[in-house]
Amino acid sequence: ANAMEGVEGKQIAEWEWQAREAEKKDAEEKEKSQSTEPRLSITLTYTPQALMQLGNLMVLDMISGQVDRNTSNFLSMIEKTEPDAQGHAVWYIVKIKGIDNDIAFGELTFQELLEKGGVHNLDPLVDRKREAEEADKFGAPKHQKAHYISKKMFQQIHDYTPDMAVLDQQHLRSRGELEALKERLQGVRDELDALVSEGRLMIVSEDNPEEMQAAYNTTLERGIESSKYVESKYLHAAGASYTG
Repeated sequence: ANAMEGVEGKQIAEWEWQAREAEKKDAEEKEKSQSTEPRLSITLTYTPQALMQLGNLMVLDMISGQVDRNTSNFLSMIEKTEPDAQGHAVWYIVKIKGIDNDIAFGELTFQELLEKGGVHNLDPLVDRKREAEEADKFGAPKHQKAHYISKKMFQQIHDYTPDMAVLDQQHLRSRGELEALKERLQGVRDELDALVSEGRLMIVSEDNPEEMQAAYNTTLERGIESSKYVESKYLHAAGASYTG
């Protein structure tokens, strides 16, 4: 009996060794095939609609005092094209959505958020502190940007008074949070008006494709840094390089 058990033990050990060797060989072949595959090159670009949604999200985050808009709390719907013969593809960001807003509505004021350079990794609508520093150093700000938001969003913010916001939230927020909410909403309303008058924020109708396309083109011409916020999240996961 002991001899038989010894033989069976040797057979099991042999099978385990063969299984490990097979797994090792498969892993080596997979690594070799991946190393020889051409690296995918991707151009990531917003659609006009998605870029407008990005602007809308910036505004809402400033009102709500969102301080946790990181890459895990930000979703983009991507439409992909097939790579061409050179391994290049275009990915279109067609929809933007913020998620996980559970630590918004704190006691930070609008001015405190601006002094922090915005509430998330997206550029704020305008960083006046940064612009002032650049104006002192370079004679003019280097990062003037034109964004656009929807006409519906702009109108709703102006129709929604700070007192209305407090009434909506009075059973959910502390007194300090309510006072900060009132101040942030008024600050955003004033800042939007200032940006529009300065020509750095465009108000566009979602029902007017030509108007939206014109605002989109102007925004891209002036340059937006916000695109850097989403590109790394998706391209890193795809093992792709970013080309513009």
